[in-house]
Amino acid sequence: SKSTAEWPSKQYDAAHERIFSFLQPYYNDRGQLALGEEHITVQPNVFAQIGVLEPDGVRKLLATPYLPGGLKAGDVFCDIGSGVGNICLQVLVDSPCQHATGIEIIPSRAESSRIAFARAQADSDVHKLVRGKALTVIERDLTECAAILRELRVSVVFTHSWMFDDELMAALTRVLQ
Repeated sequence: SKSTAEWPSKQYDAAHERIFSFLQPYYNDRGQLALGEEHITVQPNVFAQIGVLEPDGVRKLLATPYLPGGLKAGDVFCDIGSGVGNICLQVLVDSPCQHATGIEIIPSRAESSRIAFARAQADSDVHKLVRGKALTVIERDLTECAAILRELRVSVVFTHSWMFDDELMAALTRVLQ
């Protein structure tokens, strides 16, 4: 199987805007929170800020020296705090990885991930790149996910953890042990 370094797909760039066009400007303006979800952002273990990694940034992530040879077909990629699923989706498109998992506590973001993956499966440019691949979206507190991540055999984890406080980083470390 090909490694990420040998997987020069840029077809995602053209399709990205089409796939995520269902996200309304007001949703993005509200920090990708639906009305009524604000209370979730103040729960323990929640850091609900958004940070968008653009497609070129995801490609750079996939080429990191921390993944010698890049993602492989047998890897299971996990994005903790996956938002609307753009990173998980691009990992599936731009690498040989067959299974990506997103952990997202905000319900509308988790649902947006599912919608985006369905739209990618239907997109004329992208569908062949995600055929046979799987996206699992886990809608819960990451501290409750250790058993699920083991069951899924997650082998590569990404998170925007530089914004996590010490307590949340400690919880994340416990989940990943």
